[in-house]
Amino acid sequence: MEINALNIRFNYQYRDAGNYKKYGSVVFSNPNQLSVEVILEQLKDALIDQEYFIPQACKVPLIYNYSFDPELDHEWYEFDCLEETSESVTNERTIEIFIKDCSNGNLHTK
Repeated sequence: MEINALNIRFNYQYRDAGNYKKYGSVVFSNPNQLSVEVILEQLKDALIDQEYFIPQACKVPLIYNYSFDPELDHEWYEFDCLEETSESVTNERTIEIFIKDCSNGNLHTK
């Protein structure tokens, strides 16, 4: 019986000052075949208040709807969900390295 290793899709959103939302996702490899539950626990520990992150710190694509207005808008994105996927990887990092990057990058804001 062949075990099919699945990748992990990290889904997130940006909510601007007008409450308009834009969604994004990144697919990471999961070579150690961690369960979604284990990844979720580790990820929430790395995020600000277990759901927010700074996209530059976590190195994910920016997804602003309109021009960024620093007087009204903010830099924090919201974590939406994780899911296993057979989609191709869209980022060269593993899910574990991504979590480490988020943890290190968000430290100064916690």
